[in-house]
Amino acid sequence: MLKRPKSRSVSAKEVRHVLETTQHSLDQGLSRVCLCQVFDLASGGALLLFDNGKGRLYESIDELRAMIAEVEREARSGPRSVCRDMPQGQDFAEQVPELVRQLATLLKIEPAELDGTAASLDKVDEGIHRLRPQKLLSPEVFAPLTAYVGEVIRSATQGRWEMRRGLNVDKSWEPWIVDPSGRSCAPFAIYKDLLEYGKSASLRGWVAGTLATWEHRVAGHP
Repeated sequence: MLKRPKSRSVSAKEVRHVLETTQHSLDQGLSRVCLCQVFDLASGGALLLFDNGKGRLYESIDELRAMIAEVEREARSGPRSVCRDMPQGQDFAEQVPELVRQLATLLKIEPAELDGTAASLDKVDEGIHRLRPQKLLSPEVFAPLTAYVGEVIRSATQGRWEMRRGLNVDKSWEPWIVDPSGRSCAPFAIYKDLLEYGKSASLRGWVAGTLATWEHRVAGHP
């Protein structure tokens, strides 16, 4: 599992403050890789400056480099499924009820509050905000989150779970939701938001966007 270094999003005002008060230099190599300006900070950290003036502050530029190197190594060896480390494998769908119970315990949420509605994801978002960012992509947290997000989508679309072999080099089993018309979506795609935004990610927002796309297709739009 890719190790995600500690970081946090910063406002445009905070970006200006860091650059005004901290000795720094522009890292040309990282800037090319990250497609934005990356500053090497004297504190040992790194600041990514985006086009909108906001940024992302990493505690360790060495850990950022290590993450990028790992991503590049994986890219050279071929794409791998984000589901490869989930121990449930082909039995994931059968274990969804138990995974949802595990999520309630992990996030300290009353089980009854995980009722399969989009609104219940507010509680989940509150729960992940209390976790350490490194935990979010660990199998013991990522699998229950995938299971519950999938249940919310399944309920909204009257769909069902379907296990599929991934097209990646590792051929991992991947859990999908398929609606009565055969349209499908991948709840494990929350990985990208969790990787990029950590505990600031909004699973309710992700699901809302996914369902909006699904409804657009149901209405007959491409």
